[in-house]
Amino acid sequence: MPDPLGWDVNFHDYFLADDWRCNETGPVADIHFWISWRHDIEGDLPFIKIAIYSNNPQGPGGYSQPLEQVWERTFTPDQFIIAGPWSGDQGWLEPYGEFVLHDHIHFYQINIKNITQPFTQQNGTIYWLVVQMPYLYPIEIGWKTSKDEFMDAAVWGSPGQWDPIMDPVAGTSVNFAFVITGEEEEEECCLAIESMNGGL
Repeated sequence: MPDPLGWDVNFHDYFLADDWRCNETGPVADIHFWISWRHDIEGDLPFIKIAIYSNNPQGPGGYSQPLEQVWERTFTPDQFIIAGPWSGDQGWLEPYGEFVLHDHIHFYQINIKNITQPFTQQNGTIYWLVVQMPYLYPIEIGWKTSKDEFMDAAVWGSPGQWDPIMDPVAGTSVNFAFVITGEEEEEECCLAIESMNGGL
């Protein structure tokens, strides 16, 4: 779940990525993640590009990172729902380390549901969710961080050239807020999201 007092990491024209471990073989039916707009200046999202990568547990630099793309899809506005807003005192973070405290208040949930021709994940396997947003500068979009930690840091960069993202104040690794659901677990996961959202 998102940290309402955390950071939003700027997508800019980079790729941002974080990993998860599959706990049941089956399709990735839904993808949910949380974003904010810098200074709460909002714009339209013409597309969202999502890819799933395999895991390199000991990549260049000695940390885990995406290895090979195994699935990719570009979603148009009729294929995702933006829910929210919810509120918290949030900072803005450039993935290479520059930051601004108290940058914005609102955050939103992106819901991509009932994905056609979904990726089939395998139980016990670690994958990376790689997200690219449209580059809309001077309007900027960030991926919200989570209090929950899993394995190594989230990363930024481009395929084959990834760097870890660190919290510039706490000095700890950054993890992103997202939920991957399959057909069997969707109801339970969505109940958790609805509890946080107050209904969706």
